[in-house]
Amino acid sequence: MKLYPQEATRETKHCYRYCYQCSLIKPDRSHHCSSCGFCVVKYDHHCPWINKCVSFNNYKYFMLYLIY
Repeated sequence: MKLYPQEATRETKHCYRYCYQCSLIKPDRSHHCSSCGFCVVKYDHHCPWINKCVSFNNYKYFMLYLIY
């Protein structure tokens, strides 16, 4: 028995997620940023200091920015 019922439905039905703001099919682990206005893969948060979304492409650089 699965702990989360939505996991069982996603595995068997291969449903797609749709972003109504962008009018696009979203890949897994992507979310729409209301500040930027587009979908971001592996979205973490929107940072007001750099005015960008922290995501898959720039997460490493953001962490280095915080350290230094």
